[in-house]
Amino acid sequence: MVEVVILDLDGTLIDTEPAIFSSFRYTFEKLLPKVDLTEEMIKSFIGPTLWDSFSRFSEDEELIEDLVNCYRKHNIPAQSKYVELFPNVVDTLVKLKNQGYKIAICTSKLRDSAEFGMNLCKIDKYFDYTICLDDIKSPKPNPEGINKIIEKFGTNKAIMVGDNISDVKAGNNANIPSVAVTYSHPKEKLETANPNYIISDISEIFDVLNKENR
Repeated sequence: MVEVVILDLDGTLIDTEPAIFSSFRYTFEKLLPKVDLTEEMIKSFIGPTLWDSFSRFSEDEELIEDLVNCYRKHNIPAQSKYVELFPNVVDTLVKLKNQGYKIAICTSKLRDSAEFGMNLCKIDKYFDYTICLDDIKSPKPNPEGINKIIEKFGTNKAIMVGDNISDVKAGNNANIPSVAVTYSHPKEKLETANPNYIISDISEIFDVLNKENR
């Protein structure tokens, strides 16, 4: 029986892509203006940490730090302008709570940014525990964050739900069922990470839970 539902945040519960695109464009125009930044490149930044993404363009740690800080300074105001919930998120979270599941967040965002987005969308009250980038040494696909959540609740009867290959691999690496949602990234891409389940709407998580709880 599944007891804990672990969810990624960006791309899974809240649609931050417009804010992400805006922030990356601003950062590159300001600090890396010679880079021909394409939409496909920006999409490839979604999932990895900011440091990992910017490290693709420089080995200068001081410049990378400046890029990360520039992005973060721009991104929180951008969230206020662009961020919104994906369909059926609130109804799904309410139903999970009513059915007695513990709900946790495992995100590669820093806590201040993650909590800003959750508060903005008024979903912060539904979560029993949150693991952010500040809380771990190794981000997804490393299972450290998931393992901390499992340790917190004292059970490995959990599932990991996310929109990115790194989410799926983190669940697989933690030896719990992984669920990929397809409304942020192509199904074909997610299938390469071998998720246990693929869903096209967050509300379909209950079909997964019914199968796991048989």
